[in-house]
Amino acid sequence: MTSADIKVVDGYLVNQVQGWSRMQLLESAGLVAQGSREIQIRATSDFYFGNRFAQYWWKYEAQRGYDPEFVSLVESVLQEVDENRNQQWLIDLRADLASNVDGA
Repeated sequence: MTSADIKVVDGYLVNQVQGWSRMQLLESAGLVAQGSREIQIRATSDFYFGNRFAQYWWKYEAQRGYDPEFVSLVESVLQEVDENRNQQWLIDLRADLASNVDGA
């Protein structure tokens, strides 16, 4: 990855993690149901962290002063995420697109 690529991906990942962190604040304030943060993390982690770069990125990001309970939750969810998920998704998408375009 180029430095420009890393900056773009970093922006997406920071935004996602900040969204997860905001859910913790909303839960604490009683504005969303308890457990909403974990549901959101589980629902989006495959897409954002289904690649090796994002998984390594989290190891460094987790050290930036997040609440230890939050870090523990994210790490437990990410252990279940396949680091090759996005690569396989792109392969499948390309194959499906090629078969539908060629067959049209």
